[in-house]
Amino acid sequence: MTDIVPHNVVHTIPHEFLVNSVLVNCIKQRLISEKGAITTPGLISALSQQMQQEPNPILVDIYRQIIGSLR
Repeated sequence: MTDIVPHNVVHTIPHEFLVNSVLVNCIKQRLISEKGAITTPGLISALSQQMQQEPNPILVDIYRQIIGSLR
């Protein structure tokens, strides 16, 4: 499987590690507790919000990569 990575991402992680990452799982757990379910648009929205607040450029790139793989 080819990773879907926007060309402005510098730091990347292989796709198979992204989908089961603690970062994604924490956001999924938050969505379940807040909304009772996880939808792809809801996950993308939550990731986008987290990314906007993130000061670490490496994590911002990882958020971008995750969002790109969900679209």
